[in-house]
Amino acid sequence: MQDTSHSIKRWRQAHGLTQTELAQRSGVGVSTLCKVETGTRNGMRLSALAALVQATESLRPGHGLTAGQILGTEPYPSNGGNGGVAQSGGNGGSPEQTDTAA
Repeated sequence: MQDTSHSIKRWRQAHGLTQTELAQRSGVGVSTLCKVETGTRNGMRLSALAALVQATESLRPGHGLTAGQILGTEPYPSNGGNGGVAQSGGNGGSPEQTDTAA
């Protein structure tokens, strides 16, 4: 299992963001993000996890982190994102896009 701190920090640095920028975009406190990245805080609230997933995807569509990547239960891709798989949405997290317009 991968260390949580590495996936968030690697993603953030690969996309040229500071801790402050990611914290502001996600609504997670800078101190919380810093503690998670440095490994001095082992866990985070579900709301913070969801906010980080949403923020990473909104900042870099198609290259955000999944909850599994943040938690270390899924491998972190070498390309610095999730391999182009969309996060969650109205389609249950499926990467396919559906067009309802006729």
